[in-house]
Amino acid sequence: MKPEDDNIDVQILASLQDIRETQPEWVDFINNDSNDGGFWQDPDIIQLNSTYKGTLTPFILILRKRNKILCIIPGTIEKTPLQLNFSIFKIPGPSVRLLKILNSSIIFSRGIDHDFCISKVMETLYNLEDRFDIIKLEVLEETNPLCKYFELSKNKARFQLKATSPKKEHVWRHYLAETYDDWLNTLGKSTKRLTKRRVKTLYNKFPDQIEFKTITKVTDIHDFLNQLDELYPKTWQAKTFGQSKRNASKDLNFYKKIADLGFLRSYLLLIDKRPVAFLIATQYADTFEAQEIGYDAEYSSIGIGSTLNYMILKDLYSHDKPTILSFGFGDNTYKEILCNDKISAYEAYLTKRNLAGLFIKFQTVLNTVEYKVRHYLIMYKLDDKIRKILKKK
Repeated sequence: MKPEDDNIDVQILASLQDIRETQPEWVDFINNDSNDGGFWQDPDIIQLNSTYKGTLTPFILILRKRNKILCIIPGTIEKTPLQLNFSIFKIPGPSVRLLKILNSSIIFSRGIDHDFCISKVMETLYNLEDRFDIIKLEVLEETNPLCKYFELSKNKARFQLKATSPKKEHVWRHYLAETYDDWLNTLGKSTKRLTKRRVKTLYNKFPDQIEFKTITKVTDIHDFLNQLDELYPKTWQAKTFGQSKRNASKDLNFYKKIADLGFLRSYLLLIDKRPVAFLIATQYADTFEAQEIGYDAEYSSIGIGSTLNYMILKDLYSHDKPTILSFGFGDNTYKEILCNDKISAYEAYLTKRNLAGLFIKFQTVLNTVEYKVRHYLIMYKLDDKIRKILKKK
């Protein structure tokens, strides 16, 4: 349905107070007039995350016609420095006001013409250029109406869509079957045996020492974050990106609120009371979404991360069963085993003709060059030698 192209009213929510005042109408729209909307687009979560981060300003557009909501575009603005990256080399860039479209998607009313809404949204955003410098779409799926819109109108669009990498990866999902055994029966024989053997091996190797915890309640949070703080320094994430305290008071308040809203469904695996693997996840509407996973590298030889995933999947089938399990963006072997659906996706920016846009354009060129160089280094088996040379720099 395409409304008459007139009398479109635009409301901007630019504060937590604005969100609170509009929240009843927003929630009613999601529940009764739309099939869209994800965890990070929920008004409660936007308010909570803005407070938790401390550097985010809400920026939400609501388009209406005759007081009826056509679509909602939830976003946040954050001042952040850009940086040029090429291999191990980094060059600091300008500080910009980055508008992040949450979930990289628009919440449409049922039956509305997507292209019409997107064109009105882009027109509105273009006229608000004093509010932000650049727009980020963190994970843009190829089936997203935004992606299709820019493919069809690339020469007419007010913004340019710039993918940050020439290599497209995937968003991985598991659409739950009727039962866990039904899903197992869809696997190849060797994969099915591996799935069962991993869990069985763990219990045989550590009899009476395995504890599998589900974290959903406010009363679970204190111990969970303390155990996470103990485990995290032993994960590959900490070794790669650096350690960070996981049980500060702001973390406690953040996860307690998510639990109180009924959206938290996380997991912890312990061996002899020692935390060895975790998954922070949420269940919102019919979607279970993995937010962060990690495990003690000491137990990698027995596939402790994969074992936890199998145990989680069985638990999801056993009670409060969601329709979809989302493992998010990025390719990985464990996702290929666990998931039965994938969609091509990529990180992208919507740019204007300004300094930030020029910076992103240059970065995409560097990314393309690096991707091609890496391809030829691997082809001629020179990648390990070059990596060793760069590590000495």
